[in-house]
Amino acid sequence: MFERFERELLPREKRLLSQKISYVHARLRKNWISMFVVCFGLSALSSLAILFDKGKGGEITRHQKGWWVLGIFCLFLLIGVWALISGRKDLSKTIARLEEVLARNRAAVTHIASDQMVEFEEIEDEGACNAFQVAEEKIAFVSGQEYYPSAKFPNSDFEIVDISTTDGYPIEGVIEKRGKKLTPIRRINAKVKETLEMPEDRLVIDGKLENLEELLGARER
Repeated sequence: MFERFERELLPREKRLLSQKISYVHARLRKNWISMFVVCFGLSALSSLAILFDKGKGGEITRHQKGWWVLGIFCLFLLIGVWALISGRKDLSKTIARLEEVLARNRAAVTHIASDQMVEFEEIEDEGACNAFQVAEEKIAFVSGQEYYPSAKFPNSDFEIVDISTTDGYPIEGVIEKRGKKLTPIRRINAKVKETLEMPEDRLVIDGKLENLEELLGARER
């Protein structure tokens, strides 16, 4: 079985998004405090170093030191404010995206059920790649960093849940395993894989797993 559909967010998914929004708001508040503490601390240390610096003495030297102290304080304050505004802009954008997804209340789901799969050996950290026989003459490919083997994956019945903004920015992704752990009926090594035209993640092609190499075709090297 291979199907794609949209559904409303589950209660646990809504809670997760709400928790993320609260966390980012807390980071915004914390950033203000951290900025003032860091700027004040750096300014104080630099100012003390200047004030206790041994010079020739005299009114002019003390006057110059006062200007240096003021200048350093203003410099660190400006740097802190710039960093805070830059960070606040990014965090505000994150909050807006999370709130949009929560209001939109939609998740994209890819449901795959199969009792046979073939594993491809990984090449240079490109991620795991598996081919599932999802119908008599249909093969679905699942590939990427998020599909590395685990205690329950690859699985005979699973859903890939994607929660994203309307413009496609990914917010949350999870694999829901409902079946049993699958053992590959065979593995295709990296040397052979390099000669094949590998399909993209979640692409479905016609054919059977036993004919994979022929179906994917060999490239001239």
